[in-house]
Amino acid sequence: MKLSFMALASALIASACTAGPRIDAAESPEVTTTVTTSTPVETTLQPTTTTTLPDAGVDIVAWLNKYSPGQTLEQTVAGWPGVESAVYVGSLEALAELERLYADQPEVVAEIDAADLPTSLRVEVTHPSFVGEVAARLRALSDVASVNTAGSAFCDRFPGFAIVVFAGDDLALTRLRNQMLATTGVDDLEIVGRDTAYAEFTDEFADFPDVLEGITVADMRVSLRAIASDVSGIPGLEAELLADDAVAGVYVAGADAPPC
Repeated sequence: MKLSFMALASALIASACTAGPRIDAAESPEVTTTVTTSTPVETTLQPTTTTTLPDAGVDIVAWLNKYSPGQTLEQTVAGWPGVESAVYVGSLEALAELERLYADQPEVVAEIDAADLPTSLRVEVTHPSFVGEVAARLRALSDVASVNTAGSAFCDRFPGFAIVVFAGDDLALTRLRNQMLATTGVDDLEIVGRDTAYAEFTDEFADFPDVLEGITVADMRVSLRAIASDVSGIPGLEAELLADDAVAGVYVAGADAPPC
């Protein structure tokens, strides 16, 4: 029996991502707040204290294109801000994972050729706040085919929104808003400020006080969430935004992904 690529990827994600649900930057429901940009606010996503994460494990899996220089990428990504570790997993290692995962069903793995398995980078972040930014940087790499995050591998964390942009520079909000609204298919967008993002964050992790400890409103990002009737212009917009220094991260839902 041959497993499809999606079945293989799903099995490997199940094996790799042992962590509980993590939050992508300041992910949140559909809420609008007023943002004042007259006074610049300097913020970072550096945690203010050391926190103990529940069920620590791999936060991000980046699936690599064939012939990607995985070990070189491993060294590069490991040096990024917010990255605790990056580990390259080759095809033979992926096959070994599947053999362990299907130990009670050896016939499932018997016909699998290691060459058919995707290679990947398994990334752990220093704090959940970094997941969105690191995942966005990985998606921007030409050697990366797709990116999944723990707890949300195949679901849409922002249902109803075609693209979510986390602003790294409050002074650029108006420009980013106009740029997004000028994109073909984008009908409207909502701006979610730090207060609302913090409320959403605390609600998301209400059962995990260790994660919330030391996190303040200043650690949150302002986000712009676009509603689109036609998503054909979203890939081009995503590429432009990822290259913009005023953007801290970009989230685009996968095609046909169900809500989380």
